[in-house]
Amino acid sequence: MEEKEKSLNHGISKNEEFLSGDQRIARLGDRLIALIIDTLLMASILAVIGMWSARKWGGITEAGFDIKGFPAMFSIVTTVLLGFLYFWILEGIWGITLGKVIIGIQVIKKDGSHCHMRASLIRNLLRFVDGLGVYLVGFLIAIFSRMGQRLGDHLADTIVIERKFHMLLRVVLVILWLGGIGGGIFLSYDLHRGILRPIATPSPAPTPSVTPSVKVSGDLKIVDFKFVQFEDGPVRPLAPYRPGDKVYVDYNVMGFTSDQEGKLHLLGTTTITDPKGIPLLPPSKYEFHEPIPKPDKPLKGYYTFNLPLYVPSGKFNIQIKVHDAVKNIDSELIGSFMVEGGATETSSRLEFRDFHFSLSRGEPPVTHPVIQPGGTIYSICKISGMQFREDRPDVLIGLKIIGPNGETIIENSELIKMNDSYFYRPATFFETVSAHATLPSNAPKGRYLWKYTMTDRIANKKADYDANFEVK
Repeated sequence: MEEKEKSLNHGISKNEEFLSGDQRIARLGDRLIALIIDTLLMASILAVIGMWSARKWGGITEAGFDIKGFPAMFSIVTTVLLGFLYFWILEGIWGITLGKVIIGIQVIKKDGSHCHMRASLIRNLLRFVDGLGVYLVGFLIAIFSRMGQRLGDHLADTIVIERKFHMLLRVVLVILWLGGIGGGIFLSYDLHRGILRPIATPSPAPTPSVTPSVKVSGDLKIVDFKFVQFEDGPVRPLAPYRPGDKVYVDYNVMGFTSDQEGKLHLLGTTTITDPKGIPLLPPSKYEFHEPIPKPDKPLKGYYTFNLPLYVPSGKFNIQIKVHDAVKNIDSELIGSFMVEGGATETSSRLEFRDFHFSLSRGEPPVTHPVIQPGGTIYSICKISGMQFREDRPDVLIGLKIIGPNGETIIENSELIKMNDSYFYRPATFFETVSAHATLPSNAPKGRYLWKYTMTDRIANKKADYDANFEVK
């Protein structure tokens, strides 16, 4: 009998050794799969950061981005730092990551206690050593370790064990993981939009609603300019735009020349101007320094932007310029579109406009608002007439709510601060501000005063607005 028990114990592999109860050392294969799951999440973050860096410092290509030097270093260092924090914090607090929970493993101390932040810090700092040679160093150390410990585990005195997590938790984290991957892909794609890229099919004829003017100095041409309903979507029906609409434009570039290496060198600029010729946005500039696989096919250009709520009505122009640096030739196209229902009111003085109350966020305005003690009341209005220093205002809005007996119920002298940068500032410029206030549950019943005070610290001017509501 004793010999049989020895034989059975001998048959247990070193990585399946029982620790206590049903705890087992995690298999290296499971740890690898968990690492791959977490690495894919980090890759989606790298895609977003890399695309953002390419848009900011250059390096956008038709297939994605190609960054070097500082942009590449910034992207890699930022992603590595975020990845390190991800592993360190999650393992230090709970001993897990998304990948570990999905696979069913956990990091603990060798004595069975919780993996604290210090142990997690040591373990993950050594990940840079264990990860050499695509984790060859860590694998070789772990495979010869009785408890599957890589170098970081040895120095942190930690082990990785199998752990049965609740199925609902694992499902939720799989959804979160897929959402993170999908979100990274979507954000990268969104950042990539608006650049020139090769197309594989002939482009459709321009819509009759657009009659752009074209200037060329050689073979380079901008053709097939049209307004579409969405990116790569159908042509938009002939109709004016409204303030707040999103405008989608695409076009084709042809007649370009490649250098001796077969690369194109195109420089482009897109500018939007309002009816008075004021630029709506900073000029959008791009560079295209890539080979084109099908020289007989045009390049597709795409541009999208939002119309601010305060744009006036009238004719807006889109100016597109493309420069071929190989032949040193240029092409220019100006397309136009109409906006109806635009802002008409201008203001030469600081003021509140179109103020109204509502009983919940997004609900229609109410003329005589009534709430109960402890209730919440909402307001929305426009402010205009502020001065700018360069492209920024410096406006402070305070709120005071005065009760029926003249007592101050709520007061916030710095409720709203307005100092963002505004590139486009037409005469019809305004900003929409909203606020809400919740009264105390013992607030007295009666007629209340909502008192706004706005201070323009550039012009050194003030404006007040009073409105009443009831508490019953």
